[in-house]
Amino acid sequence: MSESVKYSHYKDKAGFVVRGGPKVQPPTHDLHMARTFYLVSQLEAANWGTVQNYDGAAMSAGPLHVIGVYPSTGRQGPLWGMVRRVFDASSSGEVLALKNKLAAIGWVVDSGGLVRSTDGTAIPGSALVTQLSGPGGVVPPSGPVYERAKSWAIAFHRAFADPASYSGQYEGTLDWLLGNFDSEADAYRKYVPGLSGDDAQVRQWVRTADMAQVGAYLDLAMSVYHAFSVNAPGRAKQILDRVLAQSHDVRGFAKALVTALGNDSYGNWVERGRRTMLTVSRSGLWPPEVVKDIYPGATAASMIAYAAEGAPYVLALLLLIGGTGLYLYRQST
Repeated sequence: MSESVKYSHYKDKAGFVVRGGPKVQPPTHDLHMARTFYLVSQLEAANWGTVQNYDGAAMSAGPLHVIGVYPSTGRQGPLWGMVRRVFDASSSGEVLALKNKLAAIGWVVDSGGLVRSTDGTAIPGSALVTQLSGPGGVVPPSGPVYERAKSWAIAFHRAFADPASYSGQYEGTLDWLLGNFDSEADAYRKYVPGLSGDDAQVRQWVRTADMAQVGAYLDLAMSVYHAFSVNAPGRAKQILDRVLAQSHDVRGFAKALVTALGNDSYGNWVERGRRTMLTVSRSGLWPPEVVKDIYPGATAASMIAYAAEGAPYVLALLLLIGGTGLYLYRQST
């Protein structure tokens, strides 16, 4: 397996990023959350197996780069739930190698996604950071700690790039996306005819629902919502709640939600909105007429982006004859 290992700094931390896994491919089966998973992966980690331990979070891996430790609190993070999903999905190849590497230092990942010692004691976040990266999240530029941190990064990379781990990563990603599910459940109940039940029941329904059940407009809108919520769940929820409180049919809701997210001033969300639009347009995963309705500038924007990526002289021509797409998207409601 070809892998790229780079020693990197982040603020006052240091460690490794390892890349080189296969690209995440569009789904071939008709599931709402499979389309959501693909869209989110393209914005977060478009390749299987990218991991990092340079930012003080012990280790980050998976399509969402879920973290091993919350730096602000020292608590164990959602990475371990995904790791447990991966271990449950397969015990072959590099997956087993990672499990054995943890076992060699007396660590196991329990059924609840928590790292414990063999006597059942939960491993403190500081110990995870020290072992998987370095003391205080700082890996020195050479020496035994450098080599140990590098070996952990490579082991996680190889396990998460192993195709045997993909189903576990998929299920672990859905666990995270659907973990805080009150407003999301309200949206599905409001716009899916006949859908009822409490949040837990709706969450389970969403995991296995196809486009015919969800509806194309809601399918696309909630996939886009999740593509923003992974970046800032609280901010995305505020926008969802605001749009849900308005009087829209499902088409109006989809257009209003996607536009509000893509035009929001939070962080770099305007650019995130542009990238989301391009991914949706190019993927072919949603009906073209629905994509065009929600993103009226998608075709022009995609042509401009392709030209910028491969032929700058074509870009100049497109800007002259068809560069209104992004403006139309920003102005659409």
